[in-house]
Amino acid sequence: NVRELEGALNRVIANANFTGRAITIDFVREALRDLLALQEKLVTIDNIQKTVAEYYKIKVADLLSKRRSRSVARPRQM
Repeated sequence: NVRELEGALNRVIANANFTGRAITIDFVREALRDLLALQEKLVTIDNIQKTVAEYYKIKVADLLSKRRSRSVARPRQM
């Protein structure tokens, strides 16, 4: 998201100006620590499949099967 990137960049620059420190990788990690913590939860295909299967009360194997029934087709589109 461009707005999030701009916000993060502005935060790093403002933090550097305020503290008078040079911008380094460690400084950026420190300045964006709270944002990076939110990003730790990875969105993966496996996580998406598990979440969709849980929501629709079906098995992940059913999502991946060749069945075309409505009970599987709709969740598969998600």
